[in-house]
Amino acid sequence: MRVACCQMRCETGDHSGNLGRAAEAVSRAIAAEAELIVLPEAWASGFAMDELSACVEASPGALEAMIDATQGWGGTLVAGSLFTRSGGEVFNHATVLRGGKPIATYRKMHLFAGLGEDTALTAGSDLATFETLIGTAGLALCYDLRFPELFRRLQSRGVSLLVIPAQWPGPRIEHWRLLARARAVENLCYLIGVNVASLPEIDRLHGHSLVVEPWGDVLWEAGEGEELGIVDLRAEAIAEARDRLPALGDIRPDLLGS
Repeated sequence: MRVACCQMRCETGDHSGNLGRAAEAVSRAIAAEAELIVLPEAWASGFAMDELSACVEASPGALEAMIDATQGWGGTLVAGSLFTRSGGEVFNHATVLRGGKPIATYRKMHLFAGLGEDTALTAGSDLATFETLIGTAGLALCYDLRFPELFRRLQSRGVSLLVIPAQWPGPRIEHWRLLARARAVENLCYLIGVNVASLPEIDRLHGHSLVVEPWGDVLWEAGEGEELGIVDLRAEAIAEARDRLPALGDIRPDLLGS
């Protein structure tokens, strides 16, 4: 399965500019014959916690633009995440599109206090999976990566792939690499982490999107700027890793809790 990782520049509040950059990246990925395309977290608005109403209002148009950008394409788009409102609560909400329709949605479970997410947003509580050409994929967002119990719960659903849109900061980029490899090794599956590109005027650098294979090796890693990563994943690599070390069969479900 050919995967496209769209590490794009995301400027806080610049909805039209971000939308144009996303549409261009998706178009390039389709031209490269990608079968799964992944956008970053909060790609349309950035983390404008003081302008959440504007972010929420822009989200339907951003999602519609991605539906238009993938019209006639037979693959799957993980459309990063957008801010949505339901019942008066605002969520950091990821959507997976295929054939112009949502096939999975996920509300971020772990909210990062460092950006005020925990006070501005409501945490989700439901797992999200979807089917791909190499098996079931599990969805998470950025800060979720630090919480292995979420990924063990996803593994109970038989995931072969973890997909994590993010806005992970540069000062902790070594944690990003370490945790991404750990989650892949623990679950003997592929992991795709797509971060936003850095902005020269912001000290809190981003970048370093990556794809990790089931044995923990990094197949591809971006730099700090805008980049489209094209990586081919093999279903056989998952089976090979699990045959080599059949640790998943030794998981103790009774220790996982609810």
